[in-house]
Amino acid sequence: MFLVGVMLLAISSSAFAAVKDDTVSPLYLYTRKVTASLSISDGGKATCYGYVRANSSGGSISITITLYRQSGKSWSKVTSWSTSGTSQILDIEKTKQVTEGTYKVVLTGNVTSPEGKKEDIKATSTEMTYSKNDLHSFAFVHLLSGVA
Repeated sequence: MFLVGVMLLAISSSAFAAVKDDTVSPLYLYTRKVTASLSISDGGKATCYGYVRANSSGGSISITITLYRQSGKSWSKVTSWSTSGTSQILDIEKTKQVTEGTYKVVLTGNVTSPEGKKEDIKATSTEMTYSKNDLHSFAFVHLLSGVA
């Protein structure tokens, strides 16, 4: 079995995106899957994505995805988006133009079971560094958290 965590396509152009991956997956009671991902195009367009699948239908899901930019050793919030729903699956995808720097997406929220029991959820994408230079790379990374 061949498992690819990062798909990297290099073409001569004017930008570069690099990724760093430090993944830990928590175990949830009411949540089957939590995903946060980030991709940055050669033009600096960041696509931020969040996905949650509950174990069963009949409950609710509420999530926020936040795009962060690294500032020294800390992270600064760039922007965030939220959504909620009563289906078993909920996702959100938003874009933001970014400048050179290192970025990540953090998904936070909660899943409420049909019985009304609530649990907090969280997932963090791989860090991506975007910079303009002689190499164009497009990297797309999905990090999965929870039970598959």
